[in-house]
Amino acid sequence: MPLKALRVAPEDVLFVGNDMFRDVYGAGQLGIKTVFFSSNQGRKQAEGARPDYIIYQFPEMRQAVEFFERQ
Repeated sequence: MPLKALRVAPEDVLFVGNDMFRDVYGAGQLGIKTVFFSSNQGRKQAEGARPDYIIYQFPEMRQAVEFFERQ
């Protein structure tokens, strides 16, 4: 569902994904903040993909959210 339909601005969204191209690059192109979950799946690198935050275990998601709240 498009963000417009949800009435949400891209800068108010946090996208979490484990693939640098499909998740991080795509969301970043829309102006969405990204968290890369470095796991044993998905691409670890993609040209032009720069996550705003990286986690290695799911419990670290709390720290990621706190990071964005401080900005």
